[in-house]
Amino acid sequence: MFMGMMEQLSNKEMLYEPMKELDVKFGPWIEKNKGSGKVSAEDMQRFETQARVVKQIVAKFEEKNFSDDDPKCREYVWERMQEVSCYFDTSTFGSRALVSSFSY
Repeated sequence: MFMGMMEQLSNKEMLYEPMKELDVKFGPWIEKNKGSGKVSAEDMQRFETQARVVKQIVAKFEEKNFSDDDPKCREYVWERMQEVSCYFDTSTFGSRALVSSFSY
């Protein structure tokens, strides 16, 4: 039951749009704020890790042969979600709350 729920929550339909939006906003936000003194070095490193993993997930979703029905595709996304889950609250996916925190 738990795995079925996690598969539903980590599918492309649920994750692609918020992940894509994060991917688009992360780079400029990091560039603007890195070395500005507004963000600690520790937090910046965390944000850079988030950005890298989000970019990997988006790239996987955008592959022509990606399918939520393919166990290897699901495993790839699931592993990246596990990697990034310690850095932010993934319960905000599907909403604009996480993305809206990136202001320019």
